[in-house]
Amino acid sequence: MEVHKPKPIHGWREFAKEVGIIVLGVLIALGAEQTVEMLHWQSAVAAGREALYREIAFDDGYFRDRVSLAPCMDRRIAAVTNLLDAAAAGRQPNGLGPPSFIGPGRLTLQAQWNAEQASQTLTHFPRAERAKLGVWYDQFQSMRV
Repeated sequence: MEVHKPKPIHGWREFAKEVGIIVLGVLIALGAEQTVEMLHWQSAVAAGREALYREIAFDDGYFRDRVSLAPCMDRRIAAVTNLLDAAAAGRQPNGLGPPSFIGPGRLTLQAQWNAEQASQTLTHFPRAERAKLGVWYDQFQSMRV
């Protein structure tokens, strides 16, 4: 049985050819790996974008509720102010009556933003889009508090 034994390299030309083949193979493997990685992150960003915008649309309902309830809340605050002014002036305050509104009871979400941060998907978003999303969630967080 004959076993293939490597032949000694005879000269710089053969050596350069062998090194070139190895380098080319490594470059092809690295390029393929980068392509697979890029496709993976493109998919993750697309899924993350869809989930974030769905979450933002859901939370937008909370703010629409707040805007629609603002006139009722303003009237209630005015009534409470009149009640306190009457009490401060020594007059018998009239009762407020039953509340004319029920405050916004809608759930607000931020879990998807936290999940995208934890999975590092946000780092692969375009910089401008990531900045806009960050501003929205920062404002949203301060409004929740």
